[in-house]
Amino acid sequence: MAVLLLLGGCGGEDNPSITVDVPDTGSGIETVDGGQDVCTTSCEGKECGDDGCGGDCGKCKFQLETCSEESQCIPAQCQSTKDCPGALVCDKDNGHCVICVGDEDCPEGQTCGADFECHEEYLCQSDLDCKSYAMVCDKEAGKCVECLGPEECPAEQYCLDSFCVDDACAAGEAHCAGHDIVACNEKGSAEEVTETCNDTQYCEDGECHEQVCIPDQTWCVDSNLLTCGQFGKEIIETVDCQDDDKVCYQGECVEQECTPETIWCHDDFTATTCLADGMSSTTAPCDADHYCEYGACKPQVCQPGSVFCDAEVSKVCNDKGSAIQSQENCAGKDQHCFNGACIDTDCPPNQEFCKDDTTKALCAEDGISSIPEACPAEHYCDEGDAVQCLPWVCTPGEAFCENNTAKVCNGMGSAVANEVACGDSACVSATCKPVICDANTSSCDGNTVMQCDATGTVEQELEVCGDDQYCGEDGNAAACADQVCTPNAKTCQGTKVMECDDVGAALEQFKDCADDGEGCLGGDCVEQPCGNGAPDPGEECDDGNTEDGDGCSGACKIETMATIPEGAFWMGCNQAVDADCEADESPYHLVNVEKFSIDLTQVTVQAYEQCVGSGQCASPATPFGSCNWGKDGKENHPMNCVSWQEAKDYCEWADKRLCTEAEWEKAARGGCELYDGDCSDAMPKYPWGNTPVSC
Repeated sequence: MAVLLLLGGCGGEDNPSITVDVPDTGSGIETVDGGQDVCTTSCEGKECGDDGCGGDCGKCKFQLETCSEESQCIPAQCQSTKDCPGALVCDKDNGHCVICVGDEDCPEGQTCGADFECHEEYLCQSDLDCKSYAMVCDKEAGKCVECLGPEECPAEQYCLDSFCVDDACAAGEAHCAGHDIVACNEKGSAEEVTETCNDTQYCEDGECHEQVCIPDQTWCVDSNLLTCGQFGKEIIETVDCQDDDKVCYQGECVEQECTPETIWCHDDFTATTCLADGMSSTTAPCDADHYCEYGACKPQVCQPGSVFCDAEVSKVCNDKGSAIQSQENCAGKDQHCFNGACIDTDCPPNQEFCKDDTTKALCAEDGISSIPEACPAEHYCDEGDAVQCLPWVCTPGEAFCENNTAKVCNGMGSAVANEVACGDSACVSATCKPVICDANTSSCDGNTVMQCDATGTVEQELEVCGDDQYCGEDGNAAACADQVCTPNAKTCQGTKVMECDDVGAALEQFKDCADDGEGCLGGDCVEQPCGNGAPDPGEECDDGNTEDGDGCSGACKIETMATIPEGAFWMGCNQAVDADCEADESPYHLVNVEKFSIDLTQVTVQAYEQCVGSGQCASPATPFGSCNWGKDGKENHPMNCVSWQEAKDYCEWADKRLCTEAEWEKAARGGCELYDGDCSDAMPKYPWGNTPVSC
């Protein structure tokens, strides 16, 4: 900012008034033409405080504001009213001294507004009542107010609690406060931090920008030394170190210590390389068995300083291992090279030989001594293409059988010395013996079980069967089994005469008496007595007929099953007679069931025991105290506590099956053939009828 100063003279024509155009370079005293001192004020960005020329840049509100160190007018600070000058009070919420914080701080008839000043109160019914006061009517409150909205306030003010107060800031404007972006809200009533720039950004003109470099840092790019500005906004300086015959290294221009990429030997076994920066080098030991020459690591041709044998030549290596220093040919002297020296020998060095049948030996490297090595157990020493221990082919001196051939092994175990093929005979204990039976089988000799050995050359008695047993054969195995009948005896099975075989192993039908209209009694055919109404010998019952299904069969045997005729019945819960139908008992529907038979009584524990004894049924688990299985005196009680699979297994053993749900219900309820007319409503609630049990 340029300042125009008009200076009045002090002495007439000798000191005329002059005009000076002063550039805005800050306040201070300058000497101008004529030898006079001129003061330039500096108030840019200031609201108050010294202007640098003995004056000030502005006045703050009396008592309400103070001038800060930054020459800005700020509210007078307070913690209590005692801190405020004059008649001001403390607004503790904001920590500022104000004229009022409530109506009680104002003279009578005035109220404290949102601007913390006292205002006269005028009643109104319309805006016309307030117009003379430059106010508007708050019709709900019935009083004049400065504003009801922002449109009633002048620029740079906003409406707060019906009063126009000065904007705290320019609405929408943003500026930087360090790394924070501070923006004024839409009302202009307050500023708030809207964003904080991260560590790799800087804030400028109310926006975050990515740093182009690390603030205040220097670094190298090739030979150039670069310097970053204070905020990371820009590179403020670039220096080419080569201009001073230097290199850029770790953020400095320095003298180069070596030529980049050059390599030299630090010593006989270490190579050194100058790095690309020319300031440092790396030293790397050569790999084992290498030496350094002209900066390169090369493989050693021998162990440094060693004396050694190369075939039959004695050689001496130099200190670096790069060449043979001297050598001598031992073979030319009819000697052997050992440990680098030429010596006389007793055996060819490093060669193996068989010392005896079970020991091989190695001639030592010195060609003088040998080292014996026993072959492993069951091995022999062989001097074939190579001296080696080989596994026995057979046990030395042993006679044995192999592939039905009798053989004898030699004394070393390296081969069979003699062998004889047994042909149709069997080789047993290196001897050919005649075969008399099938190997590993058993057979019957009368009532005796005979066992053949594994060779088929020996058969011996294994077991003699008892008086009530017989010897039976099944394929290649024989065993004693209990007789199922008396040998050669006849018995009856219904109307059939059955005859037992010679050993009591099986019954075969001899004759069916029914073919002659007779019955069977005591193993003989007799006149048929069944159906005469009186039980005769051999009859379990006689109901005067030969019909089945009436409790006494046509063979005069007590029937254990009832026959249920084919026909239809209504299955499910009959709601006509049962008010307690369950969901799984519906729907009530008509079902046709084919003819079937069902046991008249429940399966007994004794009957189930017979199935278990046959091996077809499993012994059931009995987790409850009410289970009858395994309890004395319960043999004729119902068999309970069995699973569905166990019940199924029993039925299959008895050559029967489990009933279906429909068969169970029809057997209990009866079919439609028992009722007249439509049997839908006639089906009873219980098997015996609709009356509940009374006991």
